[in-house]
Amino acid sequence: MCKKALISMALILMLASSASAVPVNCMTLNTVADYVTQNAGGGCFVQDKLFTNFSYTGGGTVGAGLVGVDVVFSVLPTQDIHGFILNPAAGAVWNTSFTFGYTIAVNPPNPAINITGAELQINLGVTAGNPTTAVSTKGNGQVESTSSVLLTDTDLFAGVQSLTSSTVVTIPTGGFLISLEEDYIETINRISEPATIIVLGSGLLGMVAWSRLRRSGRSRP
Repeated sequence: MCKKALISMALILMLASSASAVPVNCMTLNTVADYVTQNAGGGCFVQDKLFTNFSYTGGGTVGAGLVGVDVVFSVLPTQDIHGFILNPAAGAVWNTSFTFGYTIAVNPPNPAINITGAELQINLGVTAGNPTTAVSTKGNGQVESTSSVLLTDTDLFAGVQSLTSSTVVTIPTGGFLISLEEDYIETINRISEPATIIVLGSGLLGMVAWSRLRRSGRSRP
């Protein structure tokens, strides 16, 4: 095969691989196995969140294909809530423990929005002696940890315009249903009232000065 043909084939393969690595909407994925497979496609997204690096470890009869996933998302005036509900898929029964992990990249589309806090919450889980646990490590060094005994961990921090988060949730033996939510407090930066007055005052003074200059220029012979 000639050199030009080899180069052309390499370019075609590169284009094909780059075209296939396109994140999909998380709402279109149904099981943990789907999410893990989608790693090769660039992960999945929900609004301004990109989910990647999905991982699953388990034993016994609980395979990744038996863990169904529903996406939780809601936009409130001051909070942006995203997460997952893990449940037995197609009537499967969980009788051994497993872990589910992922990474979130939070990138609000508006540069005026800062992320000023986060919350990790478990709504449902096994509490009798062997709780479900979740740990989320943020890119700014913040670590949140919660369980089905300690349901919520909330932290506030200095505002950032983007944030990554690596989360691992461990479901114990016999766990059937868990709702895991990660909430991000997104705050819109606004000009304070004194600053607004100063800006408006400066503009008015500038207009007055410009008007006087025009009048003085016209009065000259």
